[in-house]
Amino acid sequence: MTAGPMSMSPATPPPRCCSTTAGMGHSRRPESRPASPTTRTDASKRGWESRREITTTTAGWTSSRPTSPTTPARCITTGGWGAHFLDFNGDGWADILIVNGHVYPEVDRAPLDSAYRQRKILYVNRRDGTFGDVSLRAGPGIALEKSSRGAAFGDLFNTGQVNAVVNNMNDAPTLLHNRRPGPNHALLIELEGTRSNRSAIGARVSVQAQGWRMIDEVRSGGSFCSQNDLRLRFGLGPRQEAESVEIAWPSGRTEIFHRVAADQWVRIREGAGIVASRKFLPPPQLPR
Repeated sequence: MTAGPMSMSPATPPPRCCSTTAGMGHSRRPESRPASPTTRTDASKRGWESRREITTTTAGWTSSRPTSPTTPARCITTGGWGAHFLDFNGDGWADILIVNGHVYPEVDRAPLDSAYRQRKILYVNRRDGTFGDVSLRAGPGIALEKSSRGAAFGDLFNTGQVNAVVNNMNDAPTLLHNRRPGPNHALLIELEGTRSNRSAIGARVSVQAQGWRMIDEVRSGGSFCSQNDLRLRFGLGPRQEAESVEIAWPSGRTEIFHRVAADQWVRIREGAGIVASRKFLPPPQLPR
């Protein structure tokens, strides 16, 4: 799950063909259409799919503007299932990953702008209240078309990166392994309750790092039919330590820890402090 430099294009109003409905996460995404079948090109370079368009997202809308005024836009309908806020690049800002798929295989035989198997969508946080769609530049794992349902997120290999396991209908699951290299740091926090429930469900953690304050909570479950990693990961960007880590336990106890180093997984027990720590491991060499 990799991404190159993002496109920082200005937000534009959604076109008329865009729509979003509640429930399953059904949405229609406009996508550029070639002028004719003879002029269509599906070029790829370094794993990126080449499409001449500018994609912007604001206030829940996704709009795509073809760069050529003579090229009309068409709507591609996607059905969103598993979704999660994750900081895939470790800059401290929450991004969004959505896995998609239609309910009925018969849709492939209908003259509709949809398909049973659909690619995933990755939005990067622009730090201004909007998100940019970088799906077409995020590697083959995001572009892989499946009829997906659940998605569970967590640091599977204890490397400080978030990975995702996706459940696909009548198919093998997909493991999205984040191969994105980068200099950013992270902190992984595991909580163990004593007076509170042992899994610390409901605990709120606040991390302060050089003027940045990040908050997350330990939650049971996740997206559609999925259970995420109960450990909390905080992307720290270039910061090599957290100035403070404040924990509000479900029991009502509050604890604060100062100067916690980055690039490690720490276990904090209620009332006992940091009882274990472990440096992140190097990324595994998985088959492509």
